[in-house]
Amino acid sequence: MDLMPVLTSWLEQYGAWGYLFVFLTSTFESLAFIGLIVPGGNFAMVVGILCSYDFFGFWRMVWMSTIGAIIGDILSFYLGKWSTRFFKPDSRWLNSKYLERGEEFFIKHGGKSVFLGRFVGPIRPIIPFVAGMFSMSFWRFMVYNALSAFIWSVYFLGIGYWGGEYWKILPGWTERSVLFLIPLISVLVAWVVLKKRKKETE
Repeated sequence: MDLMPVLTSWLEQYGAWGYLFVFLTSTFESLAFIGLIVPGGNFAMVVGILCSYDFFGFWRMVWMSTIGAIIGDILSFYLGKWSTRFFKPDSRWLNSKYLERGEEFFIKHGGKSVFLGRFVGPIRPIIPFVAGMFSMSFWRFMVYNALSAFIWSVYFLGIGYWGGEYWKILPGWTERSVLFLIPLISVLVAWVVLKKRKKETE
């Protein structure tokens, strides 16, 4: 069964809901600790591909993703201001080791950690929480928050959009296979490097 016509028909009929879905995904992806299980970057790249096929407007998606990410960080920031008593060493989701990593990153990089942390997967949803814990100025936090959210959205949606555009002009499956393998190899290399660094720090 060819799924492409079914997918096309579904997107044409219900595509408007995609903007809301991206907004909610970006919000939860940035929310403290919940974001650890939300593959926001991968999802954004898929949406970027759909934008290249005109199912969605690219810049409209960028703004929905950006606003969602900003709101998620704000919620995390205020959660950090409240309490850390829920963290336990043996907890799966509220494990104190995540909190410790976020604290180390924040202490090392200061306020700009809010910007940098957006692009560091394992601690991405932790940094706004830690910023709230350390009573960082809200407006200073917002500058880093908004800027990083916009750049993150343009970057990941843009990768998908560029990939979709390039896919359309490739003449055959050999070239398309190369396009698929490049990001796959990049992800594998990054995984090996991160695993090696983790072992060195333990």
